Amino acid sequence: MTVVSAERRARRAERRRPDGSRGWFARHAWRSLVGGAERGDVIAIDALRRAWRRDPAGELWTVARRWLTPADVLAAAVENATDASAVAAIRAFCAGHGLVPDDAVDRALFFVLTGQREQYQAHDPDGSLLARGYRAADEPAREAVRRTMIGLGDLSALRVIADRPDRPLTAAEADHLTARLAEAGEWDQLWRLIPTVPIANALRAAHLIRNWRPADGPGRAFLDRLTGTAPDAIAALGPAAVTRLDFAKARRLSFAPDNSELAVAGESDATIFDLPGGSPVASYDGVYEMVAFGDATIVCRGWYAYRWSLIRCSPEQPRQVLLPDTGERTLARTPGGFVVAIRDGMWFGTAEGHLSRFVPWNTLPPVRRKTKRLVCANPTTGWVAIDGFGTLLMADADGSVLATAKSNGFGAGVYCAPGRLITVIPSSSGLHYDHTLLSWRYDGTNLVREAEAGCRMVGTLVPVPGHDLVLTHFEDRLWLDTGTLKEAGPPSAFPPLGGRLVTFSQDGSLVAAASHTEVEVHDLAVHRLAALADRSLTELGRSGLETVGTPRDHPAVAAVLGLVRAGLEYRFGADIALGPATRAAARGDDIAIGGAG
Repeated sequence: MTVVSAERRARRAERRRPDGSRGWFARHAWRSLVGGAERGDVIAIDALRRAWRRDPAGELWTVARRWLTPADVLAAAVENATDASAVAAIRAFCAGHGLVPDDAVDRALFFVLTGQREQYQAHDPDGSLLARGYRAADEPAREAVRRTMIGLGDLSALRVIADRPDRPLTAAEADHLTARLAEAGEWDQLWRLIPTVPIANALRAAHLIRNWRPADGPGRAFLDRLTGTAPDAIAALGPAAVTRLDFAKARRLSFAPDNSELAVAGESDATIFDLPGGSPVASYDGVYEMVAFGDATIVCRGWYAYRWSLIRCSPEQPRQVLLPDTGERTLARTPGGFVVAIRDGMWFGTAEGHLSRFVPWNTLPPVRRKTKRLVCANPTTGWVAIDGFGTLLMADADGSVLATAKSNGFGAGVYCAPGRLITVIPSSSGLHYDHTLLSWRYDGTNLVREAEAGCRMVGTLVPVPGHDLVLTHFEDRLWLDTGTLKEAGPPSAFPPLGGRLVTFSQDGSLVAAASHTEVEVHDLAVHRLAALADRSLTELGRSGLETVGTPRDHPAVAAVLGLVRAGLEYRFGADIALGPATRAAARGDDIAIGGAG
């Protein structure tokens, strides 16, 4: 008997007529399944055991007794914990056949899950076995235990759940415990529990307290802050962290250096949105590449191949043509300005629209190659990477060559740090997504190749400011270490992003992701604050806090920051510094939430 046919027979045997009896097909399926089990068919036996776990209250299931194991009994109790009739059937079935788990810990769990109060109290009078079983169980079993512990009289839920030397309370456990303590009016125990549960749970628990206040002044102040904050304040951080822009099928994204605007370009048009509001402030047509500067945007604009103009666009001023025909479309940001490639060299310019310096290609090595290609620029140092078709060049904004290295040619590249460059060699196999990545480090004199790795990617590489990571995309997002080019995973508290097109602001505090229907702008400081609220006060300390930074001005953000400050002041009795601006004023024993400002 195959697995599919055995499961089909088991499902058919469970069918009933309106009067509760089996029809001919159901009876035939049942006889066939039982016959197979009696002949020793392992597949039929497994199908019988699964069927009993699904419906332990069904008739004729006593025939399955010979094949049931203690593990089946415990699994059936967990899977049917919400069905009172099924729990009663399991209890009666097991009592009638003397079937209980052999292990003492599993037996304690089984007695609780099936509501056998007397048997449980005789088996585990101090609750230690149930506490051990609860800690070792998976989350569905824990949830079933929490649900059925209510009504077991003197069973101590606090002992069972809070006895956890190897892990903190989960949010579900914290809500369960605080609700039980509030129902019993155990305000002292509830207050002692609040610093040990996640801050979001502590906020909800404080609103359960009635006609009670801590004896000490700092405790009363912290309770006042908790009860004065809306229970959904932390949940409101989610919407506060995201600004949604109405722009479909974006192909280019560019943040202003001060994060006041985001420029979004599509197939043939571009829109400038203000941040964090998300309102459009200007629109331009025919845009291919762009660099946003807040008060103006430098764009490469044109309508067909090799007829592109470099233009400075501003909502308050007429358009200013900087170069009437660039012949190329490579435009990159530099400190306070931009660099653009044309046929015979590259121009450096300022955000105000002044072309300040021209570097001809034939002045850069190898001199015999008069055609070269601008690959990328570092927005912090102004260094540029140039493909010399066999030679990789790194030059500064004066056109002085800093270093060269042999290269077989590459298609793209990004600066991930002042001295770190990642280049992409396109596949020679004809598959557009198979590439080779090279990691280069500038040591002050030479470009040193440190790592090489094959990578399946679609689109471009995106450097992650503040982290030694680069982001790309294939079937899923790939976070690569810039030094080793091995997968490293996203930064902590990083939000899920929709769409493949992603870019970061220059300071790394914002990230924009474009899908087919919209563009999302995430404030990473708000996301880190929300992650902080999932930790308890006992877990927080100066050395253990994640960097929150300076999140946007929003009522929910201000409420949660104030709540975290009050909680840490209650715990440590010292001033708490929030954000990089106040770091200098913090004393040695203070707790700080913020960047290394």
